[in-house]
Amino acid sequence: MKHLPIFLDIKDRPVLVIGGGEAAARKVEAIYKAEARITVVAEEVCPALSDMVDRGEIEHKAQAFDAGDLGSAVLVFVATEDEDLNQRASSLAQDAGIPVNVVDRFELCSFIMPAVIDRSPMLVAISSGGDAPIIARVLKARLETFIPAGLGRLAEFASACRGRVMDVITEGPMRLRFWEGFINGPIAEY
Repeated sequence: MKHLPIFLDIKDRPVLVIGGGEAAARKVEAIYKAEARITVVAEEVCPALSDMVDRGEIEHKAQAFDAGDLGSAVLVFVATEDEDLNQRASSLAQDAGIPVNVVDRFELCSFIMPAVIDRSPMLVAISSGGDAPIIARVLKARLETFIPAGLGRLAEFASACRGRVMDVITEGPMRLRFWEGFINGPIAEY
């Protein structure tokens, strides 16, 4: 295992995205779901990012990247076609101790993003460790067909019932059987 698979809580934390094209928009979409405070630094942004700026969902600094833009960012994503900028931004972020991901440039990354199946609050992350991203994407597509669309609602319902179940079924093994029956029963298909 080359990477430690972790899930970061970045809610209300500053995240910097360098680049304004479609690749940057895909990263912003994922980061936005985690409720981070996103700043995009790019002279111009694509329509998808422009719409998010107009709705007040993200901040846009319409300028070229500068080292000062790193500020208090807890994560940096670089999504540009400018190889020199990609290398410089990665180096500056890593020197500042900020984890950085450069789209399609594994060797410039201090972390990588997995393919994700999102059935919030349930998440399944799949990674090839950067060796074969296409395999991770294909595997994700196959697994998505097996994971019910309503799994997130089921998890939310189970969470809401958890305390009561613990009060009523005090024995651990019996409680485990209850939850296994619950998850494997017909309710899981909805």
